[in-house]
Amino acid sequence: MWLDQRRSETDLDVSAISLNECQEWKKENGSIRHHTRGFFEIASLRTNSIFSYLDNVHQPIIHQPELGILGFVVASCGLDKYWLLQAKPEPGNVHGVQLAPTVQATYSNYSRLHGGDQTYYLQFFTSGAIVLESDSLHSEQGTRFYQKFNRNAICVVPFPFACVTDAFCWHNARMVQQLLLEDYTVNTDARSVMVTGPWRLISSDPTPFMDSVSKGWGGLQSSYTAPVPKGLRRDMARRISKMRRAVRLTSQYVDIDQLKHWHFTDDTLSHSVNGAFKIGFYNVNAPTREIPVWDQPLLQSSRKDDIILFAQRQRGLMRFMLRFSFEVGLKGGVELGASYKKESRVPLPDWLQEAVDGQLGHVRASIEQSDEGGRFMRSKSRYSVIELPEDFSVEHDAFGFWFTLAELEALCGASKILTNEARSAISLLLAFA
Repeated sequence: MWLDQRRSETDLDVSAISLNECQEWKKENGSIRHHTRGFFEIASLRTNSIFSYLDNVHQPIIHQPELGILGFVVASCGLDKYWLLQAKPEPGNVHGVQLAPTVQATYSNYSRLHGGDQTYYLQFFTSGAIVLESDSLHSEQGTRFYQKFNRNAICVVPFPFACVTDAFCWHNARMVQQLLLEDYTVNTDARSVMVTGPWRLISSDPTPFMDSVSKGWGGLQSSYTAPVPKGLRRDMARRISKMRRAVRLTSQYVDIDQLKHWHFTDDTLSHSVNGAFKIGFYNVNAPTREIPVWDQPLLQSSRKDDIILFAQRQRGLMRFMLRFSFEVGLKGGVELGASYKKESRVPLPDWLQEAVDGQLGHVRASIEQSDEGGRFMRSKSRYSVIELPEDFSVEHDAFGFWFTLAELEALCGASKILTNEARSAISLLLAFA
């Protein structure tokens, strides 16, 4: 397989170092910054909120105000669709190389602040003369980034063209669907772009979910073809805004040495009791990247997270549950997240806790995934889609909402509504499209 070959040929070497050994990063004005003041910085956050789970949080956080571009070029030749995948080596990736969008670059990268090579295919997403099939803004992890957004875009061309290097390869829709169900293969950025664009582009059938029975999960087509209520996006955006006003989250930066319960040494920044993550410093040798050698900080989670998207047949249609997710780095502290996130500090209603603890339902899809390796050092999560029994009692609660597949697609295409983890969980559904 092409990806296996790229992994074997990519001589990626990552080694832990101290901050003093970093050539490009230093502690300055209470933060850890790159010498160019570009890319990102490790800042320190302190919060206030009338919602107890967002109040008085002290933690380091990635501050990266510049907008990144995550873009796929897709060739649509009649009923055949081909995705231009990039085999991208990242220092924090499990297996080193994972499949990424055609373009995955921060502003600092594609403006070549590092002095390295150009970003291939960037012109498809920066030329005003090209009409994009989809183009929206979506958040990064709100527990790790402070109000960070990326453009997620898809450009459709009439036929595949020759790739500029061996790091790129065209894959047809059916192959992409299969790859979505493999561990540590399709990175979180690629998953995000796929779900935020039109789902017909990743379907191997004329209509998405038309042949879901043969793909292992029947009953999805009616959920996808169900009518979408007029104003759904506007209504959910209004609900999110209302919740943001209710929690009244405010944040301020503090000196990294003044973080409560965090201990800073020259090697790491870690919680002194039981932190969810720590920050280390690494030297990276990646001969196939834009620049071959660099150093940087990376965040490493202390334990594997668990994210679940619950499904259930209700009123004759398969529906999927999203819940408000409260994270200090999200705009206003709130977006719609997956049904369950283990790392969340917010208690679950009894029926949902029962479903999680009792491992109820039929696991329709499940993978292990590492967070984007350009900022995280092998931070792992288990993503699952679980169908609950039809007779399992689901109670209403103010934080949860049930959506058909058609409604999920509509919400995924709207800016600033779904969390990063929700989009990755929903990407598993595309394997059945």
